[in-house]
Amino acid sequence: MLEAASKEDPEDPRIAFYYGREMYYRGMYREAAEQLNYFLELPSATWVGDRSDALLIISRCTNELVESRQWAWLAIQETPDRREGYVRMASICYYSENYEEGLMYAERALAITERPLQYMCEDWAWDWQIFDVAAICAWVIGDVEKARNYGVTALNMNPEHERLKKNVEYYLG
Repeated sequence: MLEAASKEDPEDPRIAFYYGREMYYRGMYREAAEQLNYFLELPSATWVGDRSDALLIISRCTNELVESRQWAWLAIQETPDRREGYVRMASICYYSENYEEGLMYAERALAITERPLQYMCEDWAWDWQIFDVAAICAWVIGDVEKARNYGVTALNMNPEHERLKKNVEYYLG
């Protein structure tokens, strides 16, 4: 239906966005990135929430860390008051072993404490995972106190997770 609607009204930003997002959900990453790039170029695609989501999805559509990072950075610029871009950037930094910057972005995400009541507020930006990334990054750079605090918080949010249990034991020494 979205494909047909997109062909019928290619200039409608909502249809263009939802069509690209649906492609992403179906694992069609290259096509999703192309469609969402098209959406971002539409002059009428002005709502920052959809723009930020499109940028984050494009970031997740690529396995190339530098490119993924660039898209995540643009998402942060669109919506600096949302956690999602910072969490994505913290994860990218973690996976590229840039732990100092990973901790910085994790802490920027965690500084946003009011969860918006909008559909694009992603659960993964508000769960235990960002505390885990912060803990690991802090540990690697030698900030034991932060590692312990973030690790314990992650474990409290997900008390059955075996790796988190082992990490906290390790952090507490």
